[in-house]
Amino acid sequence: MTDVRGPVQLPTFPTPYIKDIQQLANHLKQRIKGLDRYGEFANTADIRHFDVFYALEVVALNSLKVVDDTDASRFGNLGFDVAMDCLFSDWWMREGECDVRTQWFDVFQRGLLLGLRLGRREDAYRLCSWVEPDLVDDVVVMDSSINAGVADVHKLISGFGTGRHDKFSDIKRTVERTTDRRTRFLYKMLQAAQSGNQEEFNAQLRNSVIEFQRSSKFDPRNSRIADRMAIPETSLILLGVEYGLALPDLDPDLNSYLLL
Repeated sequence: MTDVRGPVQLPTFPTPYIKDIQQLANHLKQRIKGLDRYGEFANTADIRHFDVFYALEVVALNSLKVVDDTDASRFGNLGFDVAMDCLFSDWWMREGECDVRTQWFDVFQRGLLLGLRLGRREDAYRLCSWVEPDLVDDVVVMDSSINAGVADVHKLISGFGTGRHDKFSDIKRTVERTTDRRTRFLYKMLQAAQSGNQEEFNAQLRNSVIEFQRSSKFDPRNSRIADRMAIPETSLILLGVEYGLALPDLDPDLNSYLLL
């Protein structure tokens, strides 16, 4: 693998709307509503998706020591509760909103990481139980910048987290044939977690984060934080810890990409 290219690249402040990273943190915390504050907008998709998105942004800032642990826990829990409700309740049927089964991936990947990071293990596994092999996300299909292989790896993660390996055998074969480097590294991380191979897990984690670092390009004026960080890699680390692996010891620059 190529050498590490430095720590996670944060936005260049001021952005068009935010003067510095602390103002960004305050802005995000003000935007998160939570299920009990939706009012007349309770049956709309955007408000739920934004809550999950903003919650992970706050947690990402916590991993960068910008937001304290109390706020990360509070807003992270609000976002995770929304993710659970978003997938398991029937809100989207009430007023002809988008079918959550065709716009599931971003809510699931962010919700899973929130649940695992907050230590809500059983709830995170319940979130995994919602995922089925035949789910297709329209956004992933239409937007080539979203890696469909990473979405497939999340399906395999859901099978691992709920003991449903056999149900995802066709997805496994698809992932095994992929030429996408990051997808392959993530899959090898999952295999290492399943077998309890710490050395292999650490090696593939390093490969995957470097590949993410190498292939990602962000507008420096875009103030999104979590998208600049290694979401599936972090989820696999936390899931691996649940199954007996130790937290990996990465170079400091690579470690900055993890939401730990």
